[in-house]
Amino acid sequence: MAANVRTKRKLDTVGGDALDIMEATFTDVQAMHNAEARLVFYCAKNIEGKDLTKSKILRGYIVKRLASSIQHLKTTDPAKLISRTANTAYITGRLDETLHFLAQSNESKTNACLVTTATNVAPVTNDQIGTVNCKRKLSPITKNQHERTKVTSTGFMGLCADTSEGNTTGHQAPSTATWKLLVAEHNQGYMVAEAAASKVEHASGYIEVPTTYAAINLKDMTTATAVTTSAKPIWTPASAATAGMPKRDTSHYKKDTTKIKYNNEAEKIAVMILTGKTDATEAKATSKIQKLFGDNQQSEIANLLAKVDDTDVPAGKAWLTERTKLGAIADTAALAALQSHYIL
Repeated sequence: MAANVRTKRKLDTVGGDALDIMEATFTDVQAMHNAEARLVFYCAKNIEGKDLTKSKILRGYIVKRLASSIQHLKTTDPAKLISRTANTAYITGRLDETLHFLAQSNESKTNACLVTTATNVAPVTNDQIGTVNCKRKLSPITKNQHERTKVTSTGFMGLCADTSEGNTTGHQAPSTATWKLLVAEHNQGYMVAEAAASKVEHASGYIEVPTTYAAINLKDMTTATAVTTSAKPIWTPASAATAGMPKRDTSHYKKDTTKIKYNNEAEKIAVMILTGKTDATEAKATSKIQKLFGDNQQSEIANLLAKVDDTDVPAGKAWLTERTKLGAIADTAALAALQSHYIL
């Protein structure tokens, strides 16, 4: 039961965690969009700058990354969020149902008898059914009567114990098929002796209540490997819910500061800028990029992005009231206004 409670607590956070991941992802995409806009401004403002060609290539590279990340975001993350949240909500509901069932079972020693005799529900006025005591009301609180029922590897021995004279072993019925737990999910409604199967399943088959003296069996609800082909699979995603949460794949969103390779659309943009041709060979394009960016492309690109962000934007441009660093401007409308001002 403790393991189920821990799983329940983890499941409670899945939806919120997925939403946080989505929010962080959108933030990354927005940051990359702003970086592209700043490069447009930087290129327009420094039309004769020595870094102009590199800036154009880097901007083309970021544009391609941005388009890919938006497409990736559209087709994956929202779907993950919706399906994971819906799935988690359902699993959590079933887990709540089971935990409630287990918690209530502890009270069966002192609360109303959940029993039937023959085909009829026993009148609640009876103090006994046959020779079995029926404790319809809460008994005086004592340590023994309210001791928590323990779940062991052999079953839930104390779920509905027979306390009549001579019976000391906890079991679920004084005789075969005459004591039953009420089973809301069972198609027979209130279980009766004639309709009883060999066992009654709760929580999609993971709690088995036998109709004999055998102990109630709890299957492992915390590991997917415990799920057999004969059992319903609802608990499989429960055990994997936290492990299967959508994880943030930053490679799809972050500004790429690694080497610009030939096998992507950004390279084609670089080829067009550097050679004026669309059919340049990989060796030719790679050679020109190597010459332009040097041996350490990663540092060169990082330095260029830092230089762009450190560019001063004078007051009066794009509603700015004071001189501002370009990297500090995150408003999309302001960046668009800056682009228009310098391009036009």
